[in-house]
Amino acid sequence: MIETIYIEEEKANELGEMIMEWSGKIGAESLMLDPKKEAYEQLDGLVILHNDFDISKEHESLSDLLDKNNVPTLKVDLSGTLIALVSNFNMWIDLNKAKRLLVVGKKSVVEAEKLPSLFEKVLN
Repeated sequence: MIETIYIEEEKANELGEMIMEWSGKIGAESLMLDPKKEAYEQLDGLVILHNDFDISKEHESLSDLLDKNNVPTLKVDLSGTLIALVSNFNMWIDLNKAKRLLVVGKKSVVEAEKLPSLFEKVLN
């Protein structure tokens, strides 16, 4: 079970608000990622929300850094089918025993039709 969901401090926007609301619904604490600490020291996993693999270089670099420190990344393509998105997300959490996640994405992902449904169904 997820204990803590982090958002990027500089990205406290509509996506961050949606993530914090979701974390409350699943009983997880929501925090801003501490930029003074190494990300891999704070996390068990990274979730990148995207549309058709439109992922920022910043998020790709973070994924690479975490991968080098054995922290897995899940890239969630919001253009996929909802059943597959939810199933893959839940299975990834179980397989990786992720308790502390950073959830990120470009601002444009809040416009994805499936995002609210994904948050409603994952871990519920």
